[in-house]
Amino acid sequence: MQGAFIQALTYSPPVILGRQMRPFSCWHGLMLEAMGNAFLGGTKPGVADVVAGAWVCALSFKDGLLFDGKAIVAWGRKARNAASAIAQFQDYIDAGLRCPEYWRKAEDKPVKAPYWWHLALFARQHLGLDEAAAWDEPVARLVCYRACNAEQEGWKNLKSDNEMKAKAALEK
Repeated sequence: MQGAFIQALTYSPPVILGRQMRPFSCWHGLMLEAMGNAFLGGTKPGVADVVAGAWVCALSFKDGLLFDGKAIVAWGRKARNAASAIAQFQDYIDAGLRCPEYWRKAEDKPVKAPYWWHLALFARQHLGLDEAAAWDEPVARLVCYRACNAEQEGWKNLKSDNEMKAKAALEK
């Protein structure tokens, strides 16, 4: 069994810069992406990225609707060891986005609507979650549920343990 399925249910988010992180959710992804946060943008993150990220990822969807940029800046000025928290926050993001591995096909086309919205919609339609719960549901867990749902509907792209071992052996 892929470890992503176990981690999706057992991961416990850390405390970063004195704030207890919530499981990385669709709402967190949407907010960090909207902010241009480097942890999701593929560029090298800095102190401002970890301060803003830790602030956002300690909030729920309902809390986040009360977003206050001035409060983040004021708190960030007081945060100690922000530079050393960059690696810890990257680990948190990586754990929150750990998903089952599957085979991609050349004809797979990227979605046009934000990925976070697709996952929240899945949570609402297939898991029966209300809006706030859908946006707060951990991304990794949603992707696992979505993969299982797709497999039940005939999708055959999840990698087996043997396929993952063979791929790992080839990459050595």
